[in-house]
Amino acid sequence: MRIRPSLKAKAFKESPLLAILLPATRTIPHARQELRWIREEVDNNFVDQAATSNKKTLRFQNRQIDLLRRCMLRGRKGWPLQYVLGNQPFGDSLNILCKPGVLIPRWETEEWGVKLASIVKANHEFFSDKKYSFRVLDLCTGTGCLGLLLAEQLENTQVVGMDDSPVAVSLARKNETENRLILDTRNSSFTVSKQDIFAPFNFDGLFDLVVANPPYISIQNYNDGLITSPSVRKFEPRHALVGGLEYYVRIFEIADQVNANAVVCELADKLQLDEIQSVLQNGKWNTKEMLDSAGNIRTIIAWRDQWAWMKNLA
Repeated sequence: MRIRPSLKAKAFKESPLLAILLPATRTIPHARQELRWIREEVDNNFVDQAATSNKKTLRFQNRQIDLLRRCMLRGRKGWPLQYVLGNQPFGDSLNILCKPGVLIPRWETEEWGVKLASIVKANHEFFSDKKYSFRVLDLCTGTGCLGLLLAEQLENTQVVGMDDSPVAVSLARKNETENRLILDTRNSSFTVSKQDIFAPFNFDGLFDLVVANPPYISIQNYNDGLITSPSVRKFEPRHALVGGLEYYVRIFEIADQVNANAVVCELADKLQLDEIQSVLQNGKWNTKEMLDSAGNIRTIIAWRDQWAWMKNLA
């Protein structure tokens, strides 16, 4: 959509930075909101503790340069806001660091992760009498947002994340450090290792629950600009987006190996759900779908008979 010159002029009159942000935000109110967030992030990085006026002046100049740089990345280059800010709030109190090369956390993942934690906490015997430690395996962990969310929401829980991207593993470890105080208050932990899930590997013990947000976009949908936005294709890692049934087959193989009682995975749509369910007709798993708040099929939920309460997850 073309931006009217009069709108550009109105934004520039209020602030030149608003005019820079307009190509990405499309409206002045949205530009104001994003400029406020960008300023807050820049201010957090340039807390002035300098004792001399020269240092204060230099710090102010650097702050202005950083503010302009971020606005240019957002408005002129089209960077996703999370990459410009460098973080994304997640869960109740998590701060998830974000950087190019690693998939940005989505609200849909946050939503189903919170729901999953809530039903586990309400129904699993561990959270009433703590007979043993509760363990979660988070495959294709990316930033670590989902694993960290479960560690935040569930007390006394060990979460192990795995990813084959060294960039993602490095960032997930930084996110563990960033949020360690929060995890400590929950007596939970989150550790990450670099691991290709398709390669043979040994598991450190057994797990109660396996979760994953794997690459699930078909190559056809990835190349369709109406389904996958140009911004996603341009800036987010293709290897974290494009995939299909092979990931789910492997995830359930791993779930069997670690003797998990439930698996919850994000997916694309009903067609993909039907494909996954068709390969699980072996009597080992009960399955259903879960919708997100927009009414779209968002996850497949699978459980063994002893976890029948998982069918109430919706």
